[in-house]
Amino acid sequence: MFTRTGLLAIATAAVVLALVFIRIPLLGDAEGYAAEVLSPIEKTLGGSFGVFSGVATTLTRAAELRTENERLRAEVESLRSASVRIQELEHQNGELVAELNYQKEHPEQRLLPANVIAREPTDLIHAITIDKGNRDGVAVGMTVVTPAGLVGRVLKCGPLSAKVLLVTDSKSSVSGLVVIGRAQGMIYGRRQRQLTMRYIDQLDKIEVGQWVVTSSMGGGFPPGIPVGKIVFVRQRDVEPFQEATLEPAVDLAKLETVQVVTSFLPAQVP
Repeated sequence: MFTRTGLLAIATAAVVLALVFIRIPLLGDAEGYAAEVLSPIEKTLGGSFGVFSGVATTLTRAAELRTENERLRAEVESLRSASVRIQELEHQNGELVAELNYQKEHPEQRLLPANVIAREPTDLIHAITIDKGNRDGVAVGMTVVTPAGLVGRVLKCGPLSAKVLLVTDSKSSVSGLVVIGRAQGMIYGRRQRQLTMRYIDQLDKIEVGQWVVTSSMGGGFPPGIPVGKIVFVRQRDVEPFQEATLEPAVDLAKLETVQVVTSFLPAQVP
């Protein structure tokens, strides 16, 4: 491959030779000889310039492809972002529809929507903090729910926020009622984020898969709120009561929004 300096030298020589053959009368086969001398030079120059032209075209095309690739990448990122926003809107819309349906099913309850802004980092206490407080009408002892069921009750209340003790906390207790058969008992929280229903009469027939709701007994919660589903029954003839393990009706680990039942206060605040 010739360098740029070499190509210029060859081109200059070719021009000089051409001028010489033009000014000096040629004898015999001088013209043919000149053609033979200049032909390799022309081929060399033409081939080299062709190579340069091809390289320039390739570089230009590469730059165009790079620009197009960046544009397409930006479009993909924009579409991905739009897809995430649509999914979030669909989720929020589903929650709003569920809340409206819950309100229709419980017209006697006055509900205050609230966002979960914090949760306890350890399993020593199962609690969350919401962004509503006594300035919004929240009071200690009020019931907290979602459309799926019982969340817990307000434990502490400040002007702008409140702490909610979850139903799975070991200090939580709820009077429960099995929907089918109407068996009653007390529901306590467990550290494994499950519930235990105790003091169920041995004569009551309960089965795995049955639902348990809040009972009016004790006056601690509005009646009829789903608490959990029976996943295990423990019964021994030598004991006066049977027990049941419940899976909470609400996925408490994924709470984002809740509703405070402001129209109900417990008969006795624990």
